[in-house]
Amino acid sequence: MLNCAVCVCRIVEVKAYSHQGLPLTYDLTTDTGVPSNEFAIDPTTGVVDLLRPLDYEKDPHQYHLRVKVVENGRPARSSMVNVRIAVAMYTSEHLSY
Repeated sequence: MLNCAVCVCRIVEVKAYSHQGLPLTYDLTTDTGVPSNEFAIDPTTGVVDLLRPLDYEKDPHQYHLRVKVVENGRPARSSMVNVRIAVAMYTSEHLSY
């Protein structure tokens, strides 16, 4: 089994500033709208992490996700972005220490 990195990415484009100076909340689902079994998002920072190690030979090589960011002001505002995560195979030869 080949394990992927623990921290996958940070959703920078979604991390917009709040028009009302309020905190933003992030939510992640698959592109079909159901919770992901492989990835989770920190609801306050937008950092996406793996929930479990991925097996390059058994798991999909691409994941299509949706990130929704909400500003809970009056009126509440939200935005959604589609995110594609491509899984690449790396061996110890590709890593530098």
